Amino acid sequence: MTRWILVSIAMGCAADKSSDTATPDARDPRVDGPHAVSVQRVAASADLPPVLLWGPTDATPGPQPLSELEQDPARAALLDDHITAAPTGCPTTALDVALDAAFVDTPLPVVLMSHCHECTWSSLGTVARRLASHGVLVAAVSHEGNTFYDAMAETNLPLNTDTLAVRVDQVDALLDGLSGLADVDLDRIATVGHSFGAVTTGMVAQRPGAVRGSVFLGAPADNPLLRGVDAAALTAPNVWLLLEEDNSIGAAGNTLIEDNAERAPGPGRLVRMPDGGHWSVSDIAGITDAFMPGCGDDERQDGSRETFSYPDPSGARQATAGLVAAAVLPWLLDGDTEVGLVDELDGWSGLVVETR
Repeated sequence: MTRWILVSIAMGCAADKSSDTATPDARDPRVDGPHAVSVQRVAASADLPPVLLWGPTDATPGPQPLSELEQDPARAALLDDHITAAPTGCPTTALDVALDAAFVDTPLPVVLMSHCHECTWSSLGTVARRLASHGVLVAAVSHEGNTFYDAMAETNLPLNTDTLAVRVDQVDALLDGLSGLADVDLDRIATVGHSFGAVTTGMVAQRPGAVRGSVFLGAPADNPLLRGVDAAALTAPNVWLLLEEDNSIGAAGNTLIEDNAERAPGPGRLVRMPDGGHWSVSDIAGITDAFMPGCGDDERQDGSRETFSYPDPSGARQATAGLVAAAVLPWLLDGDTEVGLVDELDGWSGLVVETR
């Protein structure tokens, strides 16, 4: 498996390829890969939910406002309004991609990506773009009925097991129809989920032989409030990102992440982001008051009322992208059956990697 030499950088600073001390042909998940990235917006059909596909392309990319990744003009306008009104530096404003350009002509490994409760299909755009630049197709489903736009219209589905079943059905429909959308290798699949998406993808990951590995961001997949996932069934490699100041799931939720990571039998790692908030990983941090934890200052959730600052949002997203890529790329590109390059991230951008 290709290895690279770790260079520590401070949280909030993007890695610079010019300072990389790895060998020239080494794959470095901390930075973009060799490919430009296209984003294809696929509308819902009778058989498919809406899906945002991120993949490598030969087209020329350019800065695209995050709102322009929405296919529906009304949704694009609503998201743009909220990004514009958000505190400067909280949400991602634009990503360097080509819109609706063809992907490279080769079977691509797949990452199934599931967004958080009442979020958007682009809410892990920084992570998706990093993976696609290294030659992976990312299929980010829009969980209709449980999106930011449903929440704004007050038609959103609740956070419960019935909604979990809807979300899993959407992921399964995407899996069934994915080969009709792109040239994919369905023998090489991994999953990435944030918050409610961690539970959603956990439902897929626990199926025997379904995935090469999974990354769970900011939530326990095996959750007594959203039953369906058994951590003991997660036999494929697994990586868990615990956000230490996550006041969305609270200290109890973080304890459950620790428990999940301990009980999952597949090779795994628990990774901590000190001072990370629930939306530190997300490109839509700060677009509403509910999405502010992860941007600016707050009080610690330990009851001390101590004021602290969340990590710089852009730096936190880059750290998350590097972590996900460090796990996923070796699984999908090298056939690694362990935890990829995750151990080599200990101390990078403030991340703390723990072995079981």
